[in-house]
Amino acid sequence: CRSWLPCLRLTGDRVEGHVKVDSTHCVRDAHSPNMSESMLELLKLYRERDARDEKIRNLEDALSKGGDVHKLKEMIAEQQRTLEENAATIHKLTSQVADKDRVVRQLRTKLIEQESRSANHERAHAGALIRPHLSEDSLTLMTDDGELQRLQEHIVAQSIKLAAREADLQALNDRFMSLEDENLNLQNRIKSLEDETGNLGEPLSPNTRIRVAELEAELAEARDRMQQMAERLAELDESNPASAVVIHSDVQVELERLKTKVAEYQDRLAVKDEQSATTTELQDSLDQKISETAVWTI
Repeated sequence: CRSWLPCLRLTGDRVEGHVKVDSTHCVRDAHSPNMSESMLELLKLYRERDARDEKIRNLEDALSKGGDVHKLKEMIAEQQRTLEENAATIHKLTSQVADKDRVVRQLRTKLIEQESRSANHERAHAGALIRPHLSEDSLTLMTDDGELQRLQEHIVAQSIKLAAREADLQALNDRFMSLEDENLNLQNRIKSLEDETGNLGEPLSPNTRIRVAELEAELAEARDRMQQMAERLAELDESNPASAVVIHSDVQVELERLKTKVAEYQDRLAVKDEQSATTTELQDSLDQKISETAVWTI
């Protein structure tokens, strides 16, 4: 068994010739009665030392591999942080681009609407039918051709109604101007009646003067009311033509009332003229009779 010691010391559990042995096998194979306990203990210690060295090498390899893994994990974590920072930067830049794109779209829509309104204003002055316009957002959202067609038809119908209302409003304005002219004519007629009354050769009676003053006061009130109607007509909304109808009716009623009063005043003046003429005839007849009486007296 002594000749096997180098092999046992080097390998721990293998001998030359690749025969597995341990201290017990060595003792049995050697059949040496001189194998002492010290030799057996030495063989055991060799084996424990080799096992301990093997364990140390395994631990060193594991620690070495573990260090590489730790470094790899740190690198991965660093790359992950970099990726997250890049993702946050990309998200921020994307939001900024979206905001700027939204602003550009809004400005473009406003520009299109302003151009359309300007063109419609020119068409309205030229007497042509205004054209509907669709914003870019509407064209983008309305992907269905049928729904887009219905929307265009609805806008055209609303545009036609709006044009009709504008025409009605313009006609109402023209009618209001004609009513103002008619009111001015009425005032001129009243002034001429006053002049004619003053040219009858005799002063106006107190009742006639009071009536003329009342009529002038009523005309002043009528002018104030018509001024208020003009202001209401100026504030009339194009989408609410019913208010224009009410104003038109008020003006008509006021003018009819003025016409009636002027007619009554004219009738009274006519009666006064007849009475004045009768008085003149009676005075002439009386003068003639006085002259005849004087002749007969002579």
